[in-house]
Amino acid sequence: MTIIWPVALAAHLVASSPPRLPEPVAPACVYVPADRMVRVSVGAGRASILRVTDPVFLVGGKEARASEGRVALLQSARAAGGMRYRYRATWDRASAQWTVEVSSSGGALRLRVREASAPVARVSAGSVEAAGPWFRIGYTRNAEPYGQPFWPRVARLKDQRLYLTAGWRMAASNGSAWDAPDQRFTGSGVFDAGMNVVYSTRADGSRQPLDETLEVRASGSLWQAAPPPETEPSEYGRDLATMLYLDVWDGTATDTEYLLRRLALLTGGATRFLTLFENWQAGGFDSLLPDSIRMPDYPPNPGIGSVAEFARLSQLARGMGRFGLRTNYVYLRPGSPSVREGKARQAVGADGKPAWYTRPGDWLTLARRQEAEIQGLFRSNASFTDQITSAAAPWGYADYDPAQPAFASMGRVLARQRELCRLIKATHQGPLGSETNIDEQLLGRYVDTGDFGVYDGHHRLMTPEFKLRRLHGLSTFHGMGLMYRFFEMPPFANWSAGKATYLADPAQYDDYRSCEALYGNGAYLFYYPGMPWDFVLTECLVMGCLQRLTAMQPVREVRYWSAVRAWTRYPSSGTRSPGPSSASESATPTGSPCW
Repeated sequence: MTIIWPVALAAHLVASSPPRLPEPVAPACVYVPADRMVRVSVGAGRASILRVTDPVFLVGGKEARASEGRVALLQSARAAGGMRYRYRATWDRASAQWTVEVSSSGGALRLRVREASAPVARVSAGSVEAAGPWFRIGYTRNAEPYGQPFWPRVARLKDQRLYLTAGWRMAASNGSAWDAPDQRFTGSGVFDAGMNVVYSTRADGSRQPLDETLEVRASGSLWQAAPPPETEPSEYGRDLATMLYLDVWDGTATDTEYLLRRLALLTGGATRFLTLFENWQAGGFDSLLPDSIRMPDYPPNPGIGSVAEFARLSQLARGMGRFGLRTNYVYLRPGSPSVREGKARQAVGADGKPAWYTRPGDWLTLARRQEAEIQGLFRSNASFTDQITSAAAPWGYADYDPAQPAFASMGRVLARQRELCRLIKATHQGPLGSETNIDEQLLGRYVDTGDFGVYDGHHRLMTPEFKLRRLHGLSTFHGMGLMYRFFEMPPFANWSAGKATYLADPAQYDDYRSCEALYGNGAYLFYYPGMPWDFVLTECLVMGCLQRLTAMQPVREVRYWSAVRAWTRYPSSGTRSPGPSSASESATPTGSPCW
């Protein structure tokens, strides 16, 4: 089936089989223990990753990089699924030891570095010795919204015709954050293989023990070298494919009830709705977070609606699809009832000062009480919790309080984020949405949908390649972000000045809709009273119907209309870098990408 869309978008869909990721290839990487080197060969292509997993120890109060000392292999032994090597680095009178466990998994060579005998400040992924020119391509959702060069990337070694990745497993990390000192997109010769993992100190000066896992992938194919997502698909993805996401940010419960009745008449029942109401909380918008409601003292904002009015709205919205209310367990206000009672406390930052967010150790207790109350009052069958995906990585919510030692680890914070998401979903027996969907570690099983933000998409060069090949089968994501995010790049100077013009310019919101279709996302309506009806109805009737043909459908291939007026595939289109983090840095195909 082919769908023709403005800007010459064509969608080639195969609906007879489930979404499939590329088949993993056998690891083309061999670990050389004596040299702590990975030799890579794929066909005629060869490269070496030097000084793999190079820890920086704290010895005698100073930092000492292992590779800057004399490194000796002390012991090698078989381990479950692979080999285990023990090393010692010696600098003058000081020394430190650590272990590297090597195995293969899912097409990758996996190196787990741990059991350090001294505290570790950071650990490097090593460096790649390229025989000539190289360039790097962003392949993560984390990089896509802003086009940032910070996140992990695939390296293309041109002369060897080889793609290479060296990426840390975030869920298995004891580190605090990632750091990327080498942010070049192109070059020649040696470059950083991947990011560094940083081990920040807690308020008492202690650090998490070293435990990191690096995965090395190499292939002649870009999408076999780029790692697949680790999360499982959403159990609600196909149900969401039939729903327009009605994101209500203004007006009252009664206004929204009237809107839904009107939409039901105007669409003839052809469109189902995932209705999420944002501005309803006790005390006014976000004023008492992490508390949004606590009956009887803290009911919904009476200027927006009573409990009875929201219950009535919920009943109607559930009859037309799904309904949920917004919460936020991350942001913390001093006047919150839970704060005053000592049930919600601020996390401690790496600088030892109170952070702006609630400590992860309190999230589950807060959510368990509040989500149960929301469910009991309104019978919600969907939910939305804000900011949980907008920090892009769990280190945005780390807690360096010595009394909460585990939460200085990004792996443990990520695990707590996932626990929070599953608790909320289980309470309402329905999908969970969140803001902007930047954190790909949660998308699918944990966060089912949300506004799929791509900032300044109206002006940037962009491609759906990563989304379609890696995220499309996880769930149905909606829209291209809150509208002002698609049309402006932070710090949103135009939005703050009241100069955003997308709703007065049909060409702009047609561009938005074209990208929704391009990415295979569901219809999204960032609604407030007075929004132009041509915009509302087109989103409902056109995108709401079109998404049934694109959302959650398997992608056969991605092709580009090239400068020579022919359909081509990347990289045969002759472009350097169509990945999500490279749009502003290098050439992308001429014309419209299509799938």
